[in-house]
Amino acid sequence: MKKTIALLLIVAAVFGCKKDEETTDTSTNTPEYNDQNLQGKIEGVLWEYVSGKFSMRKISDSEYGYSVTMYPQRDSSLCSSGLKKWDKILFTCPITPGRYELNLDFNNPSGARTVTLYSEKEGINNIATQGSYEIVTADTSKGILEIKMNVSADSENSVNGKATLTYCN
Repeated sequence: MKKTIALLLIVAAVFGCKKDEETTDTSTNTPEYNDQNLQGKIEGVLWEYVSGKFSMRKISDSEYGYSVTMYPQRDSSLCSSGLKKWDKILFTCPITPGRYELNLDFNNPSGARTVTLYSEKEGINNIATQGSYEIVTADTSKGILEIKMNVSADSENSVNGKATLTYCN
């Protein structure tokens, strides 16, 4: 009788344990862009895009990109003045439309792509290395740069949404 019970337990264990279903993760690490004005937090303080500028900048001997600055306030002298004393977002991006993943590569510093979320009050550069941005439209003749962005440095420093910036020579 003990042998029969043991045999039944073995059979139940073998047939009762089916192979775990294989799951395929079809998601990517690419963040989604919220369909909203660019907003988030810098040093835990709410931040929302109001105005911004971009200008052509030489980023290597043979390559140009855009220097981008975004502000939470409107400025009538956006192109004629330097950096404002406000929290801001700063980065350099390629001139070619497309999606660009952030990365910080100490082995290839020229290949690194980051976004700085600057806190004026704290004087801290928070370097976002997670997420991506997308250059939707880059047209210096019309004077606009349309961008989508979802980037973060940490839980207290991140932004997501879209923005349209003004070209400054």
